[in-house]
Amino acid sequence: MTSSVVATSTHGHAMNLLVRLLSASSAFQQRLGVSSAEEAEKRIHWPWLQEELVEESWPCAIIEEGEDVQNAVAGGAVTQFLPYGSLILTLSDKDRYVDQFKDSWIDFRNFCDAVILDLIEKAGEDDNLDISNTKCIQKAMHSPPTSSVVPYWSAKWEVSWGVEGGQ
Repeated sequence: MTSSVVATSTHGHAMNLLVRLLSASSAFQQRLGVSSAEEAEKRIHWPWLQEELVEESWPCAIIEEGEDVQNAVAGGAVTQFLPYGSLILTLSDKDRYVDQFKDSWIDFRNFCDAVILDLIEKAGEDDNLDISNTKCIQKAMHSPPTSSVVPYWSAKWEVSWGVEGGQ
């Protein structure tokens, strides 16, 4: 899944860093049943989902573009700008407790919370993405009962990086 084109834009670079950070998450790897970031990266779709999800697709993550801002922080002879922005992270997994809705929801939220905690724990360390905040923008949602695919869960977060306002 790694691109042969080098991301030189701040937003493209941030996306690459989030992919790397997510693929290194022990909670994400554990849920996938893999033991390496390389294997985990195969289940991260970006910059959007490019294929139909089938039962073997879960669990997975989708990372999409969010805000991409250049913020003026100093004026004078030359105005200086600092970038900040966000990426949209969707986590999704099949329903592991079909017909046990409460257990199913708890199981999925445990997975999501563990992944988000992994991300913020490593944020800014070494060359990792400097995450400034995460915000759940779509609560855990279950597939419709009439869906033709296997029952699944998904939830979305806005993962912000940089410092809004340049401060």
